[in-house]
Amino acid sequence: MIASSLSIEMPSEFRCALPIDKIEKRLTLRVPGSTANLGPAFDTIGLALKVHSWLDFCVLERADKSVPLIRRCGAIAKQLPSDQLNLIYKILAKSIADPTLLERIRISVYSDIPLERGMGSSGSVIIGTIYAAMLFNGEKPVTEELLAKASEFESHIDNLSASLLGGLVVSHKSEQELITTTLKWPQAWKLLVLVPSFAVSTAKSRAVLPEKYARADVVENLQRVALITTAICHENPELFKLALKDKIHEPYRLQLIPQLADLRKALLDKPVLGSALSGAGSAMLVIVEQEHHQHILQFLKTWAAKQTTDMSVFETSVDTDGLTVITDC
Repeated sequence: MIASSLSIEMPSEFRCALPIDKIEKRLTLRVPGSTANLGPAFDTIGLALKVHSWLDFCVLERADKSVPLIRRCGAIAKQLPSDQLNLIYKILAKSIADPTLLERIRISVYSDIPLERGMGSSGSVIIGTIYAAMLFNGEKPVTEELLAKASEFESHIDNLSASLLGGLVVSHKSEQELITTTLKWPQAWKLLVLVPSFAVSTAKSRAVLPEKYARADVVENLQRVALITTAICHENPELFKLALKDKIHEPYRLQLIPQLADLRKALLDKPVLGSALSGAGSAMLVIVEQEHHQHILQFLKTWAAKQTTDMSVFETSVDTDGLTVITDC
């Protein structure tokens, strides 16, 4: 379930700065972000992306208040709290069984996942922190239990499971059961991401959704979810184009992210497989076949530069490793 690698090079500013003689144990993790929903597959499909949260947990030999609790590395991490309000610490405080151990833990975090853009920044951190907490408690992290514990802090099992397992993950969670299964994402289907300068919190994006839906809309979405999984399994681009339409969440979220409608108008005559909100937004995903990849990437950069909202455009790929242990000693 968990990949392990000592060959992955860490970001330079993230490398441990603590004196080695003060450290009793160290655990370093790399956890991918994700994109979820893929249009109609609301809360059911997550796709791990090669953008990552890096988490380093050092256990000091003895509690030492002179050592900062949290070291934030890089511009994105520095937007996060550096004290006990930090999500990582709050999860550890609720999950670590031994309070004296908690007093000795020091945390370093680095991320290249934009915050509050629907790319799994919080989900990746939650999965990594729960994994660490289970190890520190002497528990063996297994998929179902780890995801169940993580879902206490974030209910979106699609993001969590993609960050944990890597690749494309279909998931289901109820009070009785938790099921995940992975599918192979077509290698020739490339991913381009547009990230507006404004953030949209998941809570705000959820708030615009209706409490009830018309039966016809629900049935149509169910049909398209069946089509989209079939298209992916059979690597059928034409079927994928037909399937990537949604009536459950994207039409309502356009009021928060009108750029999606503008993007789709711009892509009407372009050779793309489709576009979708990334999770709850504000980031947007464009899927394109490899032969048109560079052409569409340049087109999107030119289009984004003309918009009134600042927007970055980058290419990424699917992370198939999931949560990866870099150091465990």
